[in-house]
Amino acid sequence: MINTMDLSQIPNVSLKGVFTIHLVLTTWALRASWFSQTSYLFYNLVLLITLLWSIHTKDSEEPVHMAIHVNVVSIFLDLFFLITGLGTAYTLGEGFSYIICLIHLIFRLLSIYMLWRVSMERNSLVDPLPPQISNMFSPARRHFPYSSVSQQEC
Repeated sequence: MINTMDLSQIPNVSLKGVFTIHLVLTTWALRASWFSQTSYLFYNLVLLITLLWSIHTKDSEEPVHMAIHVNVVSIFLDLFFLITGLGTAYTLGEGFSYIICLIHLIFRLLSIYMLWRVSMERNSLVDPLPPQISNMFSPARRHFPYSSVSQQEC
């Protein structure tokens, strides 16, 4: 029996949390009429599908890499929607959707980090992030040049 207070026993708990938060924020942001809901729904749906694929395929890091890449592209698309919809959020419901879209944009940065951690836990040989960004997350994981074991200094 799984202890309900111990989240470490739930498989893929971080992926399930990221999926749930993205689902809720996407649903709330879609209440607005100030941007094209179809395109916002499309790229968020692609992200949700790659997250479900990541949850289903527990041994492969490729779906996690895809989710990271879709999430990075989504940041730029969210910025576009936020900039173009700034002056048209007049009602309370549209203002709420605008704020949720902004919160979703900020959460994307956190979810990229969480997905990167999942990717590294799955023993990924390829780091999905550029080295400059990856080294910010994990300074202990820097690559050093090869040194021969047979050449020991006394």
